[in-house]
Amino acid sequence: MALARGWAEAYLKGREPFAPIVVMAQPLHPAHPLQDNSPTAGRLPFVLLLAGAGVGGLVVLGALALWFHYGSQVFFEMIRTGFTACF
Repeated sequence: MALARGWAEAYLKGREPFAPIVVMAQPLHPAHPLQDNSPTAGRLPFVLLLAGAGVGGLVVLGALALWFHYGSQVFFEMIRTGFTACF
């Protein structure tokens, strides 16, 4: 117990007993906004847009390929079955 008591006394030397130690975050000044100066800044939305368009194009292309392979009757039957399953 003597070691712990001596360490606490050394740590709090010169402070009032039970005085709170408060360190608050300082706000950023609006005159100094954060900037992203990396060479890839702003490219992520464009890359995501291209990736989404590519995936959407592949889905449409696959649907058209299946339509031409199996004919429209299979698609209409699947749509009808989906409606009857939901309702």
